[in-house]
Amino acid sequence: MNKNTMFFLIYYIRFYIKLKYKIGSFELQNLLFCGSKQ
Repeated sequence: MNKNTMFFLIYYIRFYIKLKYKIGSFELQNLLFCGSKQ
């Protein structure tokens, strides 16, 4: 595996985790909001 592929993989994984975390926290906020609304 060459250097460029390694860099791209690391960058992609970091981006994916960030995205997943963002979506996860957003869903959590939605749940809390819906829960407090009822």
